[in-house]
Formats: sequence, structure tokens, C-alpha cells
Amino acid sequence: MPEVPPRLPLTLGNLRHLDLGRVDSALSQEIERAVEDLKDRPAVDGARKVVLTIEMKPISEDGGSLDRVSVRMHVALKCPKRSTIEYSMRPQGKALVFSTDSPDNVEQLSLREAQKGGE
Repeated sequence: MPEVPPRLPLTLGNLRHLDLGRVDSALSQEIERAVEDLKDRPAVDGARKVVLTIEMKPISEDGGSLDRVSVRMHVALKCPKRSTIEYSMRPQGKALVFSTDSPDNVEQLSLREAQKGGE
């Protein structure tokens, strides 16, 4: 393995040398998570976005010239929200109740309820 120079320019290719490879590893993990989400929910059209944010803040000892730059990186995955189907619910006391057999009509009797009522 070639020796790594003591100072490297900040480039995408050199991310593997930052923070013991954690930035590069985090990017790879988020890409894997995006692929898993795509496989899990192929019918959801929204884009999955792996985002690398690089924050750079100037450090000036005398207030006039740039001496150093403080750099921090954030890696994030943005996926479409996970949503359920829409449920019709009715207030009952301090709660909302819903039908497990008919998500769109809380008043619809289940087969069990209908059979009990018909006895």
C-alpha cells in the first residue's frame, strides 16, 4: 500500500483519508441504505438523495487574512416520507378509533360484528 502524504488537498478522492475513513464509510453506508429503500419501496417515485454537506468557516488570527479553515462534514440520506393509507377515524372518549377491516369507513361492521348482530 502506498504511503499517504502528511498533507492532502480536500477532494472527493481524498475523503477516505479523513477521520480514519469515516466520511467515506458514511457515504457508502448511506448509498447502501438508499438502494435498500429503493428495493423496499419501488412504487414510491420520489428520489432518494445521499447528501454530503461540507461546512467551511474561516479562521483569521488578526481579522484581516485567512489563516486556516475549520471544516466539518455531514452525510445524510433523504428519502420520501413513509406514509400509511388514509384512515377514517371517530373520536371516542379521549381516543380515536378505527376499523381494522375497513380503513375508509370506521362505521362499517366487521364480518364478526355483522354475524353477532344477526344472531
